[in-house]
Amino acid sequence: MKWFYNMKIRTKLLAGFMLVTVLVGIIGYVGITNIKALDTSSTKLYEHVTLPTSDSGNMGIEFGKINSYIRDMIIADDPAIIAATGDKIAASREQITQLSESFEQNILDDEMAQLYQQFIDSRKVYATELEAVMALARQNQDEEALARIATTGVVGIASQAEQDALEKIHDMTVEDGKELSEGNHNQTNNVVTTMTALMAIGVLMALSLGFFLSLVISRLLKKAEYMIKEMRLGHLGARLNMNSRDEIGQMAMAMDGLADDLQNVVIATMNQISEGDVSATIEVKDDQDEISPALIKTIATIRDLISESTMLSQAAVEGRLDTRGTADAFNGGFKEIVGGVNAMLGALVGYIDVMPNPVLIIDNDFNILYLNDSAAQVVGLAKNEALGQPCHSLFKTSDCHSENCACTRAMRTGNKATSETDAHPNGLDLDISYTGVPITDHSGNIIGAMEFITDLTAIRTEERRMIKISDYQQHETQKLVTELT
Repeated sequence: MKWFYNMKIRTKLLAGFMLVTVLVGIIGYVGITNIKALDTSSTKLYEHVTLPTSDSGNMGIEFGKINSYIRDMIIADDPAIIAATGDKIAASREQITQLSESFEQNILDDEMAQLYQQFIDSRKVYATELEAVMALARQNQDEEALARIATTGVVGIASQAEQDALEKIHDMTVEDGKELSEGNHNQTNNVVTTMTALMAIGVLMALSLGFFLSLVISRLLKKAEYMIKEMRLGHLGARLNMNSRDEIGQMAMAMDGLADDLQNVVIATMNQISEGDVSATIEVKDDQDEISPALIKTIATIRDLISESTMLSQAAVEGRLDTRGTADAFNGGFKEIVGGVNAMLGALVGYIDVMPNPVLIIDNDFNILYLNDSAAQVVGLAKNEALGQPCHSLFKTSDCHSENCACTRAMRTGNKATSETDAHPNGLDLDISYTGVPITDHSGNIIGAMEFITDLTAIRTEERRMIKISDYQQHETQKLVTELT
C-alpha cells in the first residue's frame, strides 16, 4: 500500500468521488424512473377518475334541477313563468349533454362503456316523456302532467331509470378511483423500498470509502495537525520533520520554515513594538517577501503616528490651535485617531470662536498665535493675516509696553491678571477690561498667555455722560444759590 500512501491527495480524492458519483447516478436513475411512473399513474387517476367523478356528480345535480323545474312549470299558471322555467330545463339538459360528452372521453373499460350506454338510452326515453309533460304544462293541463311525473307515471319511471343509471356510473367511477389509488399506494411503497435499499447501499459504500480514505490521509496529517494546533496556541518551538513525498510532506517542510521565521523575526519585532520600541530594522528577503514589508510598514506608520501626535500635542500646548494633523496620510484606525484629534481641536476652537468677546493667545514675545472670530473682527483683519503679529500693534492699548499689561504680569507671576485700559484697534476708540492667563508647556515653563477681552466702551461712555450731567447740574445749582443770596 506504500504506492497508495505516496499517491497525490488529489488523485486519492478524485477516485473516491468518482465512485460515489457512480452510486449517486444509479440511485438518481432509479428514482427518476419510478417518479415518472408515479406521475403517469397520477395523471391517469386525475383524468380518468377525478374528472369523470366530477362530471357524473354535476350531471346528477343538473338532473335534480330538471325534476324540480318540471314540477314548478306544472304548478305555474303565468305563461311567462312557464316559459322561463322551460328555458331553465333546456339549459340544464344542455349542461348534462356537455358533461356526458366530457365523461365519455375518459371512459377506461367496456363495463363503464355499457353503463354509459344505458344512461344514454334512459336519457332518450326520459327526454321524450319530458317533452310531452312540458307541452301539457304549457297548456295548463296540470292534473294529467302531475300524473305523468308521479312515481308510477311514465315520466316518473323514466326519471328513476335515468337516476339509477347515473348512480351506477358514479359508483363505478368511485370504485375505479379506489383501485387506481390503491395501485398508486402500492407502487409508492415499492418505490420507497427500492430507493431506501439503494440509498442504504450507497451510504454504506460511501462511508466505507470515506473511512478508508480518512485512515490513509489521517496518518499523514496527524503530525501536521499537531503542528497547527501548537502554532494556534502560539507555541512556535515544535517542528514536523516529516519525510513524506505527497502534498502533506511538502506542507510540513513549509510549516517548519514558517515557524522559524515567525519565531525569530515576526514575534521578536512585535514584542519590541508592544513595548513602544519602534527602532527595529527589518530587511526584505526578496521581491516576493510579504511579511518583512508588512512589518516595515507597520513600524513606519507607528513612527509617523507618534510624530504627528507629538506635533499636535505640542501645538495645542503652545496655543497654536489652528494647527491640524494630516489625517489623509494614514489609513483605517490610525486615520481615525488623527482625524479624532483634529475634530477635537476643531470643536474646541469652534467653542472659542462663537464667544462674543475677543479671545487671543500670544507667545512670550507677544506675537499672536491664535485669535477668535470676535477678535479678528475687532482688529479688522482675517485670522491668517493677524497671526504672527504683535498684539500691541493691533490693539494699541495704553497698557502696552508697560508693567500695567495684564498679560505681562500673568507671564511674569504665573497667575491670572486683570486690567482696564483704552484700546484703539482698527481706528476705534474703546474702553476695555482684559484678563491674562499664563500658558505653560509640558515642563511647566511659561510660554505665553491667553487673553480675554471685554468691551466696556458703552458702559464707560454712559458713566462719563452721567458725570458730565451731574457736574452741570451741580454748577447750575451753585449758580442759582449764589444769585439768590
